[in-house]
Amino acid sequence: MIAPPQKDRGYWTSEGQYETAEEWRENAEEHEGSWWEDWRGWLEQRSGEQTDAPRVGSDLYPPIEDAPGTYVREMHGDGVESEGAQVTQETSQGDPRKKEWDESELQRNFEGRFGPGEVWDESKHTRDAGGRFT
Repeated sequence: MIAPPQKDRGYWTSEGQYETAEEWRENAEEHEGSWWEDWRGWLEQRSGEQTDAPRVGSDLYPPIEDAPGTYVREMHGDGVESEGAQVTQETSQGDPRKKEWDESELQRNFEGRFGPGEVWDESKHTRDAGGRFT
């Protein structure tokens, strides 16, 4: 959403179909306040039954940590400590968006992707555009 609910704001609505924006504006009704509640009602009329969000991750790709993730906490510096992945900035790259997972975290998060006796070997994997290992 671009414009969260605020006082001293307004919006216009119209049920008709018009040839031009000017014609629409001439026939539209002005409302005080935020358009969010009106829009929510419009969506509810056209939506099916609400359901729970789908499960995050899978057996093969479990979630690393709860939101907000390490990236968000580090980029916004809110001081929240993660119980999940530990990451460090790659100083050689100078880009705080590119993170390097410590080896124990990689091993823990990639369990189930290796055969018996295999371990994580960073040299066998590459990073995608988002800095994640593939």
